[in-house]
Amino acid sequence: MCTRLWVAGLILGFLLAVSASTPAATTSVCNTSWLNAHAPANTTVDAAGVTTVGTTRYCQIEASMVTNASLHDAVHYELDLPDASVWNHELEFDGNSGLAGKIKVNIDDLRRGWAVTSTDTGHKAPGGSWALNNLPAVQDFAYRAVHNSAVSVKALIHVFYGTPYHSYFDGCSTGGRQGLVEAQLFPGDFDGIAAGDPAIDNSAVDFSWNEQNILAGRSSYLDPAALKLVDQAVINQCGDPGGPAEGLILNPPACAFKASSLQCRAHQSTGCLSAGQVASFNAIFEGLHDTSGKALYAGYSVSDVGYFNSARVPLEDSWAGSITGCSNAALTGTACPLPSFSPTASAPWSQTNPRIPPPIQWSIQNGFLRDFVFNDANFNSRTLNLSDQKLLDRITGVAKRWGGDGMNPDLDAFVNLNHKLLMFHGWSDPVLTPYISMKYFNSVAARLGGTTTDNVRLFMIPGGEHCVGGPGPNVFDALTPLVNWVENGAPPDAIVARHYVNNNRSNPVDRTMPLCKYPELPTYIGPPGGANNAYNIAANWVCQ
Repeated sequence: MCTRLWVAGLILGFLLAVSASTPAATTSVCNTSWLNAHAPANTTVDAAGVTTVGTTRYCQIEASMVTNASLHDAVHYELDLPDASVWNHELEFDGNSGLAGKIKVNIDDLRRGWAVTSTDTGHKAPGGSWALNNLPAVQDFAYRAVHNSAVSVKALIHVFYGTPYHSYFDGCSTGGRQGLVEAQLFPGDFDGIAAGDPAIDNSAVDFSWNEQNILAGRSSYLDPAALKLVDQAVINQCGDPGGPAEGLILNPPACAFKASSLQCRAHQSTGCLSAGQVASFNAIFEGLHDTSGKALYAGYSVSDVGYFNSARVPLEDSWAGSITGCSNAALTGTACPLPSFSPTASAPWSQTNPRIPPPIQWSIQNGFLRDFVFNDANFNSRTLNLSDQKLLDRITGVAKRWGGDGMNPDLDAFVNLNHKLLMFHGWSDPVLTPYISMKYFNSVAARLGGTTTDNVRLFMIPGGEHCVGGPGPNVFDALTPLVNWVENGAPPDAIVARHYVNNNRSNPVDRTMPLCKYPELPTYIGPPGGANNAYNIAANWVCQ
């Protein structure tokens, strides 16, 4: 009996010693020499060390993969691996925004036990100058960097933990495009992909279309007064005044608003739109078409062209920050300096007031044309002739190279692996039209048929702007329902979203609502009259 107790005590002591040594074991492998010895042949671990965030201890790894040594082109990524004792057996790959160049991992999910990673896609310079005459870097950005990083990351995770796990991609905007490209070109990389407000199709050339229209002259420019006027008219016509969804456009495609209804009559000069402004609104709502009438990019939603509070004070940039400029001036209530309408002005906004940043669409289209299409540092996008079909073909051809436009509806291999794609898009997105996600989803549905939603679902966000913000419920967790779908076979029919007062998460929540899978819409079923804040409670809404 004593011998048994002694042996049991010895075993228990050994197990406790092993348990106590686990962090030390993690520390022993979290160093550059060990990791480089086990890294894939194309990967160099540049730095590694144990650190903490909150109470979570993790191994922080910085690694690189050389694409083209002569051009100093290398893809960098960060990989953060929590101690095995707290790891949830999940990998989260976080997508990029804009033209990438910056690594940003999800620290909040790292605290929760996720292994997290992100890449710079092969460059660190701001803007697009890195793309000038550097095709390998452009290829990395278009499609290679995320895939190559994922392969390298998964190899390191395998040797670090040595246990099974699930892999997920989570991205919005450029990250949304990256997620769709992964599903299309590299279907085996991720078990589940969350892709929001994706920068897919020919967005840059449509941005140029929008900018050319508003810069055609003073009478065509959409100043804050014009945005306020249209915003209020759309809300009055389609925003359910006094009803459950007051202030929100739940179904923008069904809103029959026409900018021409606000055009100035004879001898009217205030509270109306000029003929040029009506033409600009129509151009943006309709989108760019080629010379044969084929749509090159979907037009924009009428929902929330300007996001204002009840006193009509702007709360966020909306169209001002994304399309028309003057966002800072509008937000601070100061006078709005007009851009230069000269066709030779290569920097219409900074030439008039360097403190007022140009709209997002101006900067992206100008950089894309200059650095990706024409490889000319002095190119002036104001001179672009959008009536030249050969020129349009050249630009759209660049966007579609290598499948980097993310529009391929062939998800057969992804579906055959039973992987899951959860898309979402804000109905009020002023950067990348929500109709582009609808277009892509519909093309996938046309291919997959009645089984589409077994693997692919799209959720639209009423009053949601670009990836964040807007008057609608825009704060939600896409990753948790995606995980539940992948690992438990429970597809999400609705995702509950929140809206905070003034979109400040330190303020109280003033509305919750379900985001519905397309083409369903949120429908109020709560008590009549909205007593006790019933309109703003998600449980009182269903998707139909």
